[in-house]
Amino acid sequence: MPFIIHAINVNITVKGTAFNVKAYPKQKNVETSLIRGLIEITTKQDPERRIILKPNEKIIIPEVENEKTNSDANSSQSLYSIARLQKDKNQAIAETVWMQSRLEFDNESFESIAPKMDSWFSVSIHFRDSAIASRRFSAAIEKESLQQTLEALKLSYPFNYQIKGSEIWISKK
Repeated sequence: MPFIIHAINVNITVKGTAFNVKAYPKQKNVETSLIRGLIEITTKQDPERRIILKPNEKIIIPEVENEKTNSDANSSQSLYSIARLQKDKNQAIAETVWMQSRLEFDNESFESIAPKMDSWFSVSIHFRDSAIASRRFSAAIEKESLQQTLEALKLSYPFNYQIKGSEIWISKK
């Protein structure tokens, strides 16, 4: 039986499949990865266009700041991009490793990692400096605590952090 997932500005019609949707509140994109089966996607910006995702594909749809008609939209801004899912050296697909209780990121900005860490550790990460938010990190987290993870990230690029309850404040060192 088909069902529809509504994520920010995207509707994903699921038609018997294995898939993953990432639509964190602070994330600037909606990402949907299809492992097997079939999904159909429409966007609020172009509700008539139906995008069919094939197995082993990932679609990235940017959040739109304000509702615009297609004629008003910046023609250089793409409504979406589709890429093939990549397996790592262990034959794992990064978009589905969370199902094995792992969080992985590869050469991603701290800003894009933060929503994932927010969800993983039930915290809210804030940046006091945009320079640190743009720094890129790679890691695999399995049983590490929040502090262990932050300390490991600091080995790649030094920064300071302050934990106040469930709020984490990141600044330059």
